[in-house]
Amino acid sequence: MLKRDFERIIERATSPYAPPTLLITIFLGANDACLIGGGKSETEYVPLPQFEDNIREFVETILIQDNLADTKVVLISTPPINIPDPHPDDSDTDGEDAKESRSYRTYMSKKRYAEKIMEIAKSYEETDRVVGVDLWRALIDAGLRDQDRLGDEDAYNEERLPGCGLKWAKAFRPMYFTDGLHFGPLVRETTFTK
Repeated sequence: MLKRDFERIIERATSPYAPPTLLITIFLGANDACLIGGGKSETEYVPLPQFEDNIREFVETILIQDNLADTKVVLISTPPINIPDPHPDDSDTDGEDAKESRSYRTYMSKKRYAEKIMEIAKSYEETDRVVGVDLWRALIDAGLRDQDRLGDEDAYNEERLPGCGLKWAKAFRPMYFTDGLHFGPLVRETTFTK
């Protein structure tokens, strides 16, 4: 949906009377990575290749503007979601059913989108104008730190990541997310003040 407004944003930033734009942040993917449809037709809201093309188009558009020659671009990765801890009655299952749940598949989709953002940022390293902020990793690290697991050998095992909803993992502590998707007050405090 941003594509429709992006041209207008750039026109405003490059107009002759616009103040210099020092920084443009691009923080997309939280909704794009969500799964829609069902069964074999299930896909991300914005498929990953299209998402990558869109992000690269936005970055390239900024980089080629003469009026934005000093503007820096910050790409912020997609954050994780927070799936509640499994119900205790589910503790005897092997976890394969949970991996097939839409929630877990969405969690892993958001991880792929976060990795893609960081890959895109890295591809522009030589410009010295584009940087990536790995919000996914910052939140995962904060969750691991809260659980006294940061630095554990298996801390980044996909079946034990904070908030993934599998029986071997724990949810983020309260107030990281208000509803599993939207940020709570601890995200600001934990992620942006360190």
